Amino acid sequence: MTLHFLGDVDLIDEASLVEALAAVPVPELQLSIRSTAIWHDGVVVLLAEGTPALDGLRRDTGVAVAAAGRKSEPRWTPHMTLARHAGAAPAPAPAAIDPIIWAPREVSLVWSRRDAAGYEVVRAWPTVTG
Repeated sequence: MTLHFLGDVDLIDEASLVEALAAVPVPELQLSIRSTAIWHDGVVVLLAEGTPALDGLRRDTGVAVAAAGRKSEPRWTPHMTLARHAGAAPAPAPAAIDPIIWAPREVSLVWSRRDAAGYEVVRAWPTVTG
């Protein structure tokens, strides 16, 4: 689940982000995913319900991102991306699903590589119990 999309980041900014994000406590989260959607740009997603803890983590990491001199996309909908470029697929109406309960154990700074498949985890921070 993406909390902030930062666009292209150079290595100097990456070091500043790691330092700033390391100071953010990561609360235990229990997220409920209850529906699917296909967004206008052909992205298939699972939609998660917001919670005070998730909203607080987004806010606190946003402060750290800004302190590191970066801007993030202000619009945000809690979601998990399942597929991209699915615009040719028949677009079902948003659908309710049996709830998926997810308790992530860490938050990561991830670099999306255009020239390689997948993602590279730069650094991860575990949730704080209690």
